[in-house]
Amino acid sequence: MSHSLWFDESQTVVVASQSTVSDVATVAMQLRGYPPLFFMVVRHSLHYRSDEAGLRLPAAFFGALSIIAVFLLGKALADGFTGLLAAFLFVLTPGVFRYFVDGNAYTLLILEVTLSNLFLVRAIRSDKIADWLGYALFALLGLASHTIFVLYFVAQVLAALYSRAFARPPARAPYRRFLAVVAVLCLIEILWVVFYFHHGGDRRPFQLSRLPEISTLLVTAGMYAGPLSFGSPIQLAFWVPLQLLGGIAMFVQRRKVFWFIAIFATLSLAAITLFFRATLSYVAYKYGLGVFPLACILAAYSLRLPGAGARGLKLSWPLAAKVCGITLIASYCIAGAAFLATADARAFEYQDWKGTAQYLRNHATGSDLIALSGRYGVPCLSYYYNGPARFVSVREQHPDDLVSGLLAGPGPPDRAVWIVLLSLANENPVVARYTEFKKYDLEAQTETTIAGLRKRGLFACHAARFHRVNVIFVSRGLGQGALPSRAGGCAGMVLQPAGRGLEPPPGSQH
Repeated sequence: MSHSLWFDESQTVVVASQSTVSDVATVAMQLRGYPPLFFMVVRHSLHYRSDEAGLRLPAAFFGALSIIAVFLLGKALADGFTGLLAAFLFVLTPGVFRYFVDGNAYTLLILEVTLSNLFLVRAIRSDKIADWLGYALFALLGLASHTIFVLYFVAQVLAALYSRAFARPPARAPYRRFLAVVAVLCLIEILWVVFYFHHGGDRRPFQLSRLPEISTLLVTAGMYAGPLSFGSPIQLAFWVPLQLLGGIAMFVQRRKVFWFIAIFATLSLAAITLFFRATLSYVAYKYGLGVFPLACILAAYSLRLPGAGARGLKLSWPLAAKVCGITLIASYCIAGAAFLATADARAFEYQDWKGTAQYLRNHATGSDLIALSGRYGVPCLSYYYNGPARFVSVREQHPDDLVSGLLAGPGPPDRAVWIVLLSLANENPVVARYTEFKKYDLEAQTETTIAGLRKRGLFACHAARFHRVNVIFVSRGLGQGALPSRAGGCAGMVLQPAGRGLEPPPGSQH
């Protein structure tokens, strides 16, 4: 849990560090657009430990509980063995596990979606008050934890309506308790929305022109297997046949369960994709993590394919089919376990703000200025940097004017400006191509910035490179008071292994 905080986590710190519960709720709505439940939990965790581990402990705890929840849901939809395999597939997917060590609400979202699905399935079958109350409880907790849970809720309602309508034998009271629970949850959500807008919750305009694109369909489909974009690439080769075999087996043997999964997954992922493509400049697979437990259950059910038969459809498969399924599941789990077993803090790092802060502490003086592009780096670097240089903000695309003005103004002749550029883009270029409207090439932007500053007669060089963070050194020129020990080192810097900062060649002075 010792890797650097990234932007979303720094916002979690800001929200959870508010002095009162009321302030936590208000800032959560205004800063993140979230209900406050998760931040309340983090607030107590930070009293226990105020470092990165304290921030991430709630996510790890909810992630551990979600493993159990996946097992229980798999057992309810199929059997205990399928649930056990699904739990292994779930936790040994590095793209899921990374949110166990991320100070955000996504493991809590997975837990609430999975448990609400569990009790919904039970309630559809039994129509018992206890099961409906269990569903209402976890759906309410979900609505209190994350804004997008309402999209999962809508998909659950529609999937449940299908399951109740085609129940065999027909339920004696197919809609009364179901509609009562849904009505209460809808009323609570409406009251929350009114409260949210009345108290200045974050609002974003809808840009519907983004939706009618082929990439919208690709993102919706890709989000189903989104966690596999992180971790061992070989897992995707095992995942595709597991989904196909499991889907066939589920369709043949448990038709109603198959359609519940298909309706819930399709509607929720489509709604999430449309919502975020209309409101944000990107779509991240983390928003679709609530569906991944069902995908794991489907993959685990692939072992039930041989000898399957239902509704007069009989399949006769040789022993090789089952051996193939076992091999695929074992290979998937081994690949995921190997990645996690060899992963260090850097495996789960979005940007290396610790290394950036240490570099600036060692090289920036009290008369220097640190200019950060946009708003995404300020809270992260501020969390770690305790040096003497002062922060200023700079427009992401046009820092030339501001930096020139800072160096031209009053100040010591050896003043320097350290421009910090960062990237939040998905590290997988294929995924980034379809999930982001705003393309940003960190290296190209770095070179463009340096070239623009040099045209103004300033000395500028690429001083250091960290994971998804670049540092540019800018001074008035070598002949105008710049420190040779700092500026001269830029010319010969080379990238070190493991993404560490750039250092001059042996024997040169930095």
